[in-house]
Amino acid sequence: MMEEKEIDLLDLLADVLSHWRGILVWMIIGALVFGAVDYMMSVNVIKEVEEQAAEDFPGEEITTELIAESIVARELQEAQRTAVLITIDDEEELEKRKKYGDVSIVLDMDPYKIPRVELVYELALISPQENHMVANVYQDVLSGSGLFVYIQEKTGIDATAARELISISARTNKDYLDEYQKLIVGKDNMKISVMHVDEATCKQLAETVKDYLDQVYEEITDSIGEHEIVLISENAGMVMDMDVLDKQVNYRNSLLTLENTIAKAYDGFTDEQILYYNLLTGKEEVEVNTKADLSLKMVVIGAIVFAFLYAGIWMVLYVINGKLRACDNLNSIYGIATLGVVTAAGKKKKKFMDATIEKIRNTGRRVPSFEDSMELATTAAKLEVTNKEIAEVCILGCDLEAASQVCEKLTTSLEKDNIKVTKLNNILGDAAAMDSIQSVKTAILVEKAGSSSYRDIEEEIKLLKRQDITILGGIIVE
Repeated sequence: MMEEKEIDLLDLLADVLSHWRGILVWMIIGALVFGAVDYMMSVNVIKEVEEQAAEDFPGEEITTELIAESIVARELQEAQRTAVLITIDDEEELEKRKKYGDVSIVLDMDPYKIPRVELVYELALISPQENHMVANVYQDVLSGSGLFVYIQEKTGIDATAARELISISARTNKDYLDEYQKLIVGKDNMKISVMHVDEATCKQLAETVKDYLDQVYEEITDSIGEHEIVLISENAGMVMDMDVLDKQVNYRNSLLTLENTIAKAYDGFTDEQILYYNLLTGKEEVEVNTKADLSLKMVVIGAIVFAFLYAGIWMVLYVINGKLRACDNLNSIYGIATLGVVTAAGKKKKKFMDATIEKIRNTGRRVPSFEDSMELATTAAKLEVTNKEIAEVCILGCDLEAASQVCEKLTTSLEKDNIKVTKLNNILGDAAAMDSIQSVKTAILVEKAGSSSYRDIEEEIKLLKRQDITILGGIIVE
């Protein structure tokens, strides 16, 4: 008989919000619980980090920077930490390569048109019996840093860059016996190649190399003995060098590869990885709390979680509540007319929050005062009675005592029109009242919201219908 009742979402929302004081209390409790738990976890984390740092770095001072790094690293998986470290290494390698590019002269050359000077020397010892492979000695001397420092002093070309501009090769010729069995000393050869972007500078470099050879001649003589070094060839011109082209291409490719690798890695970083990256590199200022403290985030989460938990409890209680509500429609639930809804009497002026919630509850409907709503309900009931020319009516309800004012008002109004009114309270629980309904032909239900249950009203209506009693409608009293 009773249809499925629909839940009024506005009434549900208003009912939950009406417990806003309890929600605030639960929010405070949730904030305290989550805050306390988070603080204890923070204490344990700091303790574990300090103990682990003491094990990893025995005898060293455990700095706040080290603790901060360990705290952030704890939030990452091993693969994530490794990815950050590899990216930092790649960035360092990229910076080194760029610094090389800033200094290198070879990278600025036109590989198809390179100014080059080639110096070819012949070297030999004065005393044949002391063959020390003179060319190898000179090659070792010229390959040292002394020549490049000398070039920097004389020409201003950076010693690091000069190392790429000069190449040295040597060939040692073996001694042999002539046809008269006389020892002929094989003379050594040494070739020095000098190149530069600018032709004039290239020739200046070659002259500087020759000056340096003159300068170190005395020192080498003191070491290996008297010897001769003769410039037998000096050639200058433009050459094409594919090795230079390969070096330039490889350099540019290496920069692009590193830049792409770094960009892809950084784009794939999580927020925790970015924090760890900034902490290690110092590119952005990062604040990491190295002391146990109360997390505002967890306090807020705790407050929200407990607020929703408390609201959820009231939502469940609202749904499973079996008591009649003022917003219910008797027609949709039981198939009887709703003659009126009498608002609660003697309402005090509500505070802002309660007044706002009440407005939400009553959205889309007019809410008359207690007197007006009672007058409307009794008038509607009176119209039903008079229109059907009924001379006697019975007022029934599960809790008429809680709706006594409405019953008295309705009785007075009907008796003025000479309509006999009887009242029967809780016919389901009172045998005398149940016996009295045998003489009843017409009834009006007056039910108290929050007191009368859906099941009792249903049983009440079933009983009336079994007795062929006409139900004119029902009045709901808040």
